[in-house]
Amino acid sequence: MVGVFGLISVHFAVYSSTTLVSLLLLGYSGVSQFFPGVVLGLYWSRVTTNAVFVGLVTGLAVVGYLILTSRDPFFGWNAGFLALGLNFLVTVVLALCTSRRINHRPVVEYEITGEPGGT
Repeated sequence: MVGVFGLISVHFAVYSSTTLVSLLLLGYSGVSQFFPGVVLGLYWSRVTTNAVFVGLVTGLAVVGYLILTSRDPFFGWNAGFLALGLNFLVTVVLALCTSRRINHRPVVEYEITGEPGGT
């Protein structure tokens, strides 16, 4: 499988340099969509896993749509940057609209009767 992708990459590199650049931009735009989840996950305790996941999927969908439909740049803005902004927005809005479930252990109360060490 790696050999097949290697041969395809060599073919694109030799015969079409613009395609190779487009693939690199698509890769960088896709990888940059992990940034909001990492930053918000480290520095904001309210962010939820579902919010990060939906933001990531939204960002990747926007990048894929804009690049594959040849709408990159979109009004002068890079598709990855637009998707990154939308990813942040979706993640923050969903984190604010949902609550994080915290599993608390029930408090057990003990009643002490009798003498210590006694009968």
